[in-house]
Amino acid sequence: MRLNKIANNLYKLELNVKNQIMSVVWFSYETPVAFLADRDITSDLVITKNIWSNTTGKHLNIIDKDKDKRIDNHEFIEKLNRAFNL
Repeated sequence: MRLNKIANNLYKLELNVKNQIMSVVWFSYETPVAFLADRDITSDLVITKNIWSNTTGKHLNIIDKDKDKRIDNHEFIEKLNRAFNL
């Protein structure tokens, strides 16, 4: 497991298995805002719409500029919980 600081208050948590990155979760401040659930099956990036601040909006743009991919936050949380069995 490795936590990387991408920008001020933007972090990327990489979950590794046998030194290979398997899953990635991005956090704006302490809030998860995007994830790749399983790189083995080439999962798609799941990213939430911004419901917080301009700074979180900037973080989302750093992760992926395509705003058409973003989903409502309640749907994002449901997918995150299912993906990681939370």
